[in-house]
Amino acid sequence: MGDSFWSAVLPAMVCSGALALLVERLLKPPPRTCWRRPVAALAIHFGLWLWFASVLLLLLQRPVFAASSLLAGFLFVVLVSNAKVHSLREPFIFQDFEYFSDALRHPRLYMPFLGAARALLSLFALGLAIATGLTIEDSLLGRMSVGEFLSGAATLVLAGLLLIGFGARHRLAVAFDPIADLRQLGLLTALWRYGEEEHVPCQPQSPYERLPCASAVTAGSATLVVVQSESFFDTRRLFSGIRGDVLSEFDSLCRSAVCHGPLQVAAWGANTVRTEFAFLSGLAAESLGVHRFNPYRRLGRQGVATPLSFLPFGMRLAAAQQFQGKTKTVG
Repeated sequence: MGDSFWSAVLPAMVCSGALALLVERLLKPPPRTCWRRPVAALAIHFGLWLWFASVLLLLLQRPVFAASSLLAGFLFVVLVSNAKVHSLREPFIFQDFEYFSDALRHPRLYMPFLGAARALLSLFALGLAIATGLTIEDSLLGRMSVGEFLSGAATLVLAGLLLIGFGARHRLAVAFDPIADLRQLGLLTALWRYGEEEHVPCQPQSPYERLPCASAVTAGSATLVVVQSESFFDTRRLFSGIRGDVLSEFDSLCRSAVCHGPLQVAAWGANTVRTEFAFLSGLAAESLGVHRFNPYRRLGRQGVATPLSFLPFGMRLAAAQQFQGKTKTVG
């Protein structure tokens, strides 16, 4: 492994890493400057950057092409994060990556939030990266042996993994406040930590076990009716001048119910999976850790108690079959 590999690769790697910190300053809100972050946060940031750049280098065999392509992708994530902050007051988090596939399937739903200017800027950056890589740069395999190239790239991959391992050992604290965590750790490290937290065991205790209606539902003496209407709420709570009988039928249902009352759920903007899960599980967001952002990614799959959990098995099976029949009819 001679100097030719490092003289060809290191300038592109160093420049792209420095430019990534400048691109990160475009975030809204911007994270702390790099020298004010924990050392472990910087280690994860540069370790991830080096690892991704090395993988691209192995695929493209052109250091400038690999570095500029990675920068273009990073710029796209920054622009997506800013669009999300503008619409939902929340930056891009690790749990949002799965929505990229939804955006490809339903672009007309997602692209208006990104905006034409941001979309064009992303495409321009990607096109510039491709043009730069293909026109001004030759493959490293034309200048050195395959063994020298692979050993150098493997060294870079290993260096990135060592940096990530060093930062991960410190288990940086996160508040599960996306804006605060982004400001404290930076984008890449915040994404990494939220991804790590998905693997932390979470066994929240169902509050339905303590409700008086649980025994009534289990005994079959109550009927469970669920209507999720995002536009309905008791307007009388906002203004005392509203007539008391404006929701007389609703009041009648409350009086005849085994139990009733207000329920605190996440209800800002989109992310209605959070509202739905909060209602079905009765679990406060604070008890879910990172799963509060998308409870169905992992937590919902491990089994969480809902009001239906207290029904006898036969009643649950009949309810599930009835629901499936309705969805098939609608579909």
